Amino acid sequence: TYITPEDISKLKVTLTLTMTPERVREIFRTYSLAIETTKGRETSVHKLIKEAIELAGQAEKQNDRQKHIAAINKLETIIKSYPNPEYNPQILIYIGSYYEHFDMHAEALRIFEKILDEYPQNTLASLAQCAIGIIYEEKLNNPDKAKDAYQKTVENYPSSLEVTEARTGLSRLR
Repeated sequence: TYITPEDISKLKVTLTLTMTPERVREIFRTYSLAIETTKGRETSVHKLIKEAIELAGQAEKQNDRQKHIAAINKLETIIKSYPNPEYNPQILIYIGSYYEHFDMHAEALRIFEKILDEYPQNTLASLAQCAIGIIYEEKLNNPDKAKDAYQKTVENYPSSLEVTEARTGLSRLR
């Protein structure tokens, strides 16, 4: 499929999370990713993302892990093929939480690190940083790496919603 720059500029991806300090915990639960076009026209990229999200929905209904993995892979391919800083961070958060949902911790960490590497100033970077701390603390039982991730959240994103969770994590690990 050929994607024009015009197609990409019309795509809008919205990650639905609350704007509270608890949003970092929300990404480890089910939440929604909405897609729309700004002018009411469905673009090629829009269709590809919609297909991936529909595949994820089918996987959920059928409890089919392989379809879930296929949906994740499809989303990763889309953002590699059609990079756009306006929607990639939202999709990456979705992908990272999806991996974490299936206890694929290394893959979730890879995705959250990708957000930090490629979109460090994005408003979702603090979410990714704190999520890394939670995974290391609660899933991988690695307090040193958890402390490091929480400390980076506090230092790099001091006014973020996640700073409260990061400070709480640091207190637990002291």
